[in-house]
Amino acid sequence: MTNYEKKEIFIFLKPFLKKFKKELLIILFFSILCSLFQSIPAKITEELFNKGFLDKNYKLIVTYAVCFLILHILIAIFSIILNKKIILVGQNILSNIRKEIYKKTMEFPIEIYSKYDSDYINSRAKEINAISDLFSPNVFSIISNIFEFIFISYILITINNLLYLILLLPVPLMFIMIKIGMNKFIKKTEDVMEFNSKQSSFVNERIRGLEYIQTTGNENKELRKLNERETELVKKTVEQSILFRYLTEFISLFSVVTPILLYIIGGKLFVNDSITFGGVLTFSMYMNKVYSPFLNISVLLMSINPAFLSLYRIKKLFYDQSAANYKNNNHELIKIDNISKLSFHQVCFSYEKQPNILKNIDFSLNKGDIFKINGKNGTGKTTLIKILLGLLIPDSGEIYINDIDLEQLNLKSIRNKISVISQKIFLFNDSLRNNILYLDESNEQKYKQIIKKLEIDKIFKSRESDDNMIIGENGIKLSGGEIQKIAIARALMADADVIIFDEANSNIDNKTKLLLKNIVINELRDKIVIIIDHSNLFEDISNKNILLKKENQAK
Repeated sequence: MTNYEKKEIFIFLKPFLKKFKKELLIILFFSILCSLFQSIPAKITEELFNKGFLDKNYKLIVTYAVCFLILHILIAIFSIILNKKIILVGQNILSNIRKEIYKKTMEFPIEIYSKYDSDYINSRAKEINAISDLFSPNVFSIISNIFEFIFISYILITINNLLYLILLLPVPLMFIMIKIGMNKFIKKTEDVMEFNSKQSSFVNERIRGLEYIQTTGNENKELRKLNERETELVKKTVEQSILFRYLTEFISLFSVVTPILLYIIGGKLFVNDSITFGGVLTFSMYMNKVYSPFLNISVLLMSINPAFLSLYRIKKLFYDQSAANYKNNNHELIKIDNISKLSFHQVCFSYEKQPNILKNIDFSLNKGDIFKINGKNGTGKTTLIKILLGLLIPDSGEIYINDIDLEQLNLKSIRNKISVISQKIFLFNDSLRNNILYLDESNEQKYKQIIKKLEIDKIFKSRESDDNMIIGENGIKLSGGEIQKIAIARALMADADVIIFDEANSNIDNKTKLLLKNIVINELRDKIVIIIDHSNLFEDISNKNILLKKENQAK
């Protein structure tokens, strides 16, 4: 990660940390306290050996031993309090970050799915689990290590400043070597994470298309592709793991070389009477406390850099993308309670690979209008609906709701007043009842009327069940016509002002088609009804229509 990317992450984390400012200050206080208590034994050790053991003063030895015991009891108590606080604060910060990212995920711009498929996005979303390492006790323990380093360093300098400085000389070399290795490790980690996301997408796509693969006899072909990608993933993962191992072994080697340096230099100083035996012993026992912050930071960077990388990737994909989503979260925008009129004026829209799919679209609708959109596939019928919902932003032109420019309106308030019944329907892996009541759970009487009118009650009765029957993932236990009925019922429950049928009658039988037509005539006469349909089912009841052609000109 570049310094700029790291800076972005810290800016992102700042408001979450600020919310727990008081708790973080308490952690800082107890960290200093623990560090102070953990440093005192270093001074006692020198006195214990120089004045206790060497002078054969047993009473002093016992006194210092009791002091050691008391100090370690205090250290244990403060460490328990500190770790409890760290775990609690860390988990709360992590929870708040997750909630914020979940919120931004719900505001994710739909057009991003033209760039990434849903499996890839889902795999990227799972990277949020890796950020827990950022708020583990190991991260916060660095604070204690740093203060302990300061206190212990002061004590060791008073014993022999020359030996202390000599023993610190290898530290810059360690950091330079780790820095070089760390950059390579982060790059390898990013490669593995990205390849994992793409691999997940690739595998899930093959699972969804398994029926087609088997019916065309291409199992071996797809298996070969999967095996090739798996081999590539193994190669990348092994390279990452080996590099991680190199770094950890280098740090371990450093921790072995340092005591040897202490024995050689410290031994020379002891022979020359420049340091006492107790002083050498104190250096031997506590010099690791001086190195501890450097070693721990090095190890920690290796473990949390993937977490930083995950957070940065999640932020860029979910947080930044949703923030740019057509002012959707701007609370200053106008909220509307109903839609009585909507109009398009000279609206144009282009996709990257489909320029001018909509050009100069003009129409105006009021309550009671039944507006039919005609046109072959690829002429922009569904695109027009997405623009109305604010899922896509037009290249030019204006859209008005109740004579107010769409850009001045709160999108959520608009979407709450529009119901879309499409050919591609999403249903939850939940009960039939909960799927219908998804937009309005309160009106039981209306619910019963709708399921009876649409003959949905026959669905669960034919299966000797009730409306709590689980319909499976995306309604897999239902037929196409039954799914369509549930979608229509859901829209009617919402009591929206604008009802959009996006080729909604394509998967239903003739009886249900006539039922749907009857609902439009009798139940939706005070609504704005927009119908996208290739057939002539609604031709005789629509009072307005538009023909979209591939010449990109509305007629």
